[in-house]
Amino acid sequence: MTELDAQLARRKLATITRSLDLLAAIEGLPLAEYRADPFRQKGVERLLQEVVEAAVDTNLHLLGAAGAPTPGDYYQASSTSGAMASCRPRWPKRWRPPLASATGWSTNTM
Repeated sequence: MTELDAQLARRKLATITRSLDLLAAIEGLPLAEYRADPFRQKGVERLLQEVVEAAVDTNLHLLGAAGAPTPGDYYQASSTSGAMASCRPRWPKRWRPPLASATGWSTNTM
């Protein structure tokens, strides 16, 4: 078991929050307009990559602090932490439906 580094977890969660807030700027953007702008596409892709990397890093850190074995891949990291109620943060209500559909968690546990 490793010690939980709360600052590390906060930094990773801040990265997720910042990236999701930036992505909110394209909500409602017509698909044709999005597809017509390769720079916007690359920006969105990079922000999504930051969200996934920070989420995986956070999952791995929380699992290590909980004494769980190191998962073999990203899917195992996500499914293992999802099964551990102590690793579920209380997300802002506006993020719960999309996160629940992406993770398989219930919005009631988020």
